[in-house]
Amino acid sequence: MGQGAQSRASNFIAYNRIGNEATGDASREIDLPDGGQNYLIGNSIQQGPMGQKFQPGQLWRRSLNNPGPHRFYAINNTLVNEMTVGSYFAVPTGLVHFKVWNNILAGGGTFTDGVWPAGTDTASNLVTSNIASAGFISPTTYDYHITDTSPAHNLGSPAGVSVSGVDLVAYYEYVHPTDSVLRCQHALLDAGAYAHCTNTGLDELKEGKNVRVWPNPSADAFQLAPVDANAVVGLFDACGRQVRAEQHLRNGRLILEAGQLPAGAYLLLVDDTCFNLLLAR
Repeated sequence: MGQGAQSRASNFIAYNRIGNEATGDASREIDLPDGGQNYLIGNSIQQGPMGQKFQPGQLWRRSLNNPGPHRFYAINNTLVNEMTVGSYFAVPTGLVHFKVWNNILAGGGTFTDGVWPAGTDTASNLVTSNIASAGFISPTTYDYHITDTSPAHNLGSPAGVSVSGVDLVAYYEYVHPTDSVLRCQHALLDAGAYAHCTNTGLDELKEGKNVRVWPNPSADAFQLAPVDANAVVGLFDACGRQVRAEQHLRNGRLILEAGQLPAGAYLLLVDDTCFNLLLAR
């Protein structure tokens, strides 16, 4: 009994794996009872058949004690319910903004417990009562990476920023048991906590092995070395569009000035080698 995660503070819960698996009996996977501003981004959340109820986004069920306005954002999460009943989100009537974009909701239960706040904003979610139809790699072993034939593939949409200016983007993915990796970015976004990575159409695209990149993430500039003086360099945003960044090559060291670009994930190509860059502020 109990909750997988509970907090009375305002929270940024990102890139976790939370679940009961086969024998756990938590009543809720995430419980945020006191409101405030809460973000649920890039999480893999599973309720097993022995769980007491399925409400991974159970919010403010007892009070609204935190300072308002009360807003909740759920972006690029995978929620799996192996029970036949429950709700994915239980929301209070005092919630002024409920934004749920690019999630996978697979299994039994309803989207909410029946309450839809006036500020509800939902888009590009995959909702299915059949877990097998979501196109997961191996749901029986809790591997919720998606295949290229999953209906979640290319379903996503850019979610923009929150009212307070937080990027509503899943930059990373959880790696079991205690790690993370930069999320694969391509022109069309995937729903869920994991993106199905495809190449950019370049033959034999390789990940850089012998070239160092630092700092990464960075707030403004990246450095790479060693880089050949004749190298062809291109920088692309998460939608696959080439963007401009001032470049300086000095003694085999490439300095990429990206401070004028929006924060986010980028793909850098140096000849046929690719690098995932994260511009964070």
